[in-house]
Amino acid sequence: DLVIGDGGSGRGLTIWTAGAADNQTISFQTNETLSRAEGEIKYGPTGTTTTADRNAMMFRTNSGERMRIDSGGRVIIGATSSIVDSHELQVVQSNLPGSIALARNDSTVSAGAALGQIVAYGNDNDGTYQECGGITFEADKNHGTNDKPSRIRFHTTADGSNTTTERMRIDSNGDVGINQTNPTQKLDVG
Repeated sequence: DLVIGDGGSGRGLTIWTAGAADNQTISFQTNETLSRAEGEIKYGPTGTTTTADRNAMMFRTNSGERMRIDSGGRVIIGATSSIVDSHELQVVQSNLPGSIALARNDSTVSAGAALGQIVAYGNDNDGTYQECGGITFEADKNHGTNDKPSRIRFHTTADGSNTTTERMRIDSNGDVGINQTNPTQKLDVG
């Protein structure tokens, strides 16, 4: 066992190598006959032979790479290189769509309780950020065992405002409300 530091500041562990060396690795192995570790945390210095590994941090479990932070700061899950430069979070799966799960760990969810959110913010030109729009997933009615009625709410911010407003809702009946928070028809425009 190795303990570094005593709770004070400035303690750490440095793995150093020459600039032309390959990846620097912390490995987790349970079987010495394996060709590589079951788990690893790896960093690729500038001179690493695999171009995609240069200046990237890689995380492996069960002998396979699961996540990397590439040299551009993009977080890539399920692939070893960026699939598109313009997105900071990329989830890639083989034979399935990439997915992100949002969950509320609460067994007593009541109507209106938020289950998950995707929110966009904009810089207010002074270093602070304000919510500009989003998608909220909510309980549409009280939840019970194997009974999870839900709705999706879409929000945007009007010109001259700094507060989001619900613009569209899809409820648990499949009714869609545009500028209508309680749709009573398949398409209900308020």
